[in-house]
Amino acid sequence: RKLLKEFNKPVYALRGNHEKEEVLTGLQQTVPNFHYTRNDWASFDDCAVYLMDSHYKPSLNTHRKF
Repeated sequence: RKLLKEFNKPVYALRGNHEKEEVLTGLQQTVPNFHYTRNDWASFDDCAVYLMDSHYKPSLNTHRKF
């Protein structure tokens, strides 16, 4: 948290395969410049970027035997 605060720039995080949502949500609540985003747009000067949640959720159908 201290390192993120000292960075003094906006920090954006996406959830991947190993990040816990509770940790990212907690950082967002306690570090003013930390932004946890899920499927949303962020603007940086004259550039807009879509930040897509990359957390893999296996479908119940993927293990079905035919």
